[in-house]
Amino acid sequence: MASSRSSYELDPFTPRELLLHEDHDTCLDESAQGSIIDPASEDATDTQRKTNTVAEPQFHQSKTLHAKGWLWEVLSLLTACVSLAGFMSLLMRYDGKPSPHWKFGMSLNTAVSLMSTMFRINILVPIAAGISQMGWIWLARPGGRLDDVVRFDDASRGPWGCLVLLRRTRFVHIASLGAWLSLACLALGPFFQQTIRYDEEFAPDTTRNATTSVAYSYSGARDSTKGGLPDGRPRDVVLSPVFDLSMGSRNLITVGRRNAAPDEDDNEFSTKYYRMPHNLRSAMFNAMFTSNLMSLPDPLYNCPTGNCTWGPFLTLGVSASCFDISSEVSLKREMSIQNSSDGYKIVSSGTGFLVDFLNDTNPQTFMKLRSITPADNASYMAPFARVSGILAAVEWVKVLRGFSNAIDGVGAHINESTVFEAHRCIFHFAVHELEEKVINGTYQVNERIRYTEAANDTLPSLVYNPNPPDDVINSGKNFTISQESFGIISSQFTKDPNFLQGKVEVSETSSLSGPPTAFTLFQADNVTRAMYNLADYMTKAFRANDSLLLQAKSKNPLIIARNQTIDGIARSPQQFVHVQWAWLALPIIVLLLATVFLCTVILTSAAYGVGNWKDSPLTLFFHCTPGERDFSDRKKSLHTAGAMQKAASEMQAMIRKRDRATIEVD
Repeated sequence: MASSRSSYELDPFTPRELLLHEDHDTCLDESAQGSIIDPASEDATDTQRKTNTVAEPQFHQSKTLHAKGWLWEVLSLLTACVSLAGFMSLLMRYDGKPSPHWKFGMSLNTAVSLMSTMFRINILVPIAAGISQMGWIWLARPGGRLDDVVRFDDASRGPWGCLVLLRRTRFVHIASLGAWLSLACLALGPFFQQTIRYDEEFAPDTTRNATTSVAYSYSGARDSTKGGLPDGRPRDVVLSPVFDLSMGSRNLITVGRRNAAPDEDDNEFSTKYYRMPHNLRSAMFNAMFTSNLMSLPDPLYNCPTGNCTWGPFLTLGVSASCFDISSEVSLKREMSIQNSSDGYKIVSSGTGFLVDFLNDTNPQTFMKLRSITPADNASYMAPFARVSGILAAVEWVKVLRGFSNAIDGVGAHINESTVFEAHRCIFHFAVHELEEKVINGTYQVNERIRYTEAANDTLPSLVYNPNPPDDVINSGKNFTISQESFGIISSQFTKDPNFLQGKVEVSETSSLSGPPTAFTLFQADNVTRAMYNLADYMTKAFRANDSLLLQAKSKNPLIIARNQTIDGIARSPQQFVHVQWAWLALPIIVLLLATVFLCTVILTSAAYGVGNWKDSPLTLFFHCTPGERDFSDRKKSLHTAGAMQKAASEMQAMIRKRDRATIEVD
């Protein structure tokens, strides 16, 4: 069976008039789908069509919308939508969390790169196809030129073609939307990358252990021969009085040694401080001699990363409550100063508890300090009615400035313009609720609350059973002070003449002098701060007490006794993911506009009766080719790029050597 042959003449010098009248198949009717016609030859074509006896090809007859021709574009658009949704889901999962580490060395940046590439590839498919299709739609309108097909084809392939197309369409045609979208896709990669910001933050490190110390009890005592408790047993001591105002009256609870004579109790209590453990004695004296320090020593803790948190937790300790008693003190004229008529001394303002304390002062007494067991009728103890385990009351008066003859301190004395201070501090046991943290190696603590009332404040010991909030780590624990330890510490406060006792005075021939502790406090900028420091030093000594022997034995200064350990959270610097959602605006806008663009192209193609040819190079061959062809025997129309490609697969094309300007198709 002989096949019909047609040829496409590519000679650019062929006169246009000859092409218009050479064959009735040169240009097809514009009203038939799949035809491309030169407007200048439309009248001639109509005249020839009236006398033409050749049947119109079947592929010109269908004008219906074939959505299946856009299947791959729709699927690509859906894939882009799914990839963007998956990317946003991934961001929400890791937003505010450490950067993930996956298998095979994959990172979050790799996932971002993959998803952005997938989105860009899939979103460009419908955009490029839509731009190509708009080229055929463009020719369906008056004024279209054949070279516009090249511009639309170039625009579907790269940014330069898009810029040329924008100039050709003057930025207002629907095709310009596709060009703008194609250009916007160039920036998708950076926008995807900018959605993630990495900040270095400290996150829990499960490979490291953070520990701090806590004191549940204290029973420290020293014996000169055994280094511990005499005979291995604690001795009964006289505890300080505790007031109970729960019944509306102030009743003194006296805790004393059982079956012991009063004189024996007094004598033993007076020397109890001899048996003070060295670590606690050292802590108490250090607090006095470092009273000008702004920062206190840290408790025993272990933070291997330099950034740790603990708490809240409870620990046994000592508290101090200080208040101003300057209203109870005044200046009284004293004429005993040699060669001076302006001598004054500090005295009690009334008949209170300071009368005996200040009865031996003189104009050259610049500081008086004492530590006593509170008297059972002391009115100032009323606010401490619900406080158990009161160790001592420390009182002092101190000259600040404005004294006479202040030349090297020799011969100085108090005058009527002298400024002084007077304070009283109550020291007592308490259970502290603390929150601790170490930030970049710096220890910080916050005391949330303190529990001062013991469950029982009688022999044989003080037991505190606080009821803290549920978030406290070691809630439900008891905290105990033994009789022996209570007596030793109270004796240290009230009986040691070298501790919180004595006067600082000036004579006519010498400068200031006095006991070391009193003299140090006189020189301190803030004596009240020194009192609070003393309570803090003692608390930290309690917390480290059981660990000292372990540290000495193991030669490890960081070890903490297990019964004193509170576990915390060690934090190491890690990269945290923070999502900057605003950078996803461009991908979302591109996706929405690409959907609008594709739908517009499909509907416009149907409205103009243009086949779904897209970027097929066979369109001009099948739908606008001069020569003799007969496709009347085809059962299917050629209104899609796929149909044209299938038809072309059954044909052969050749450029013969004799004429390089001619393509012969069989």
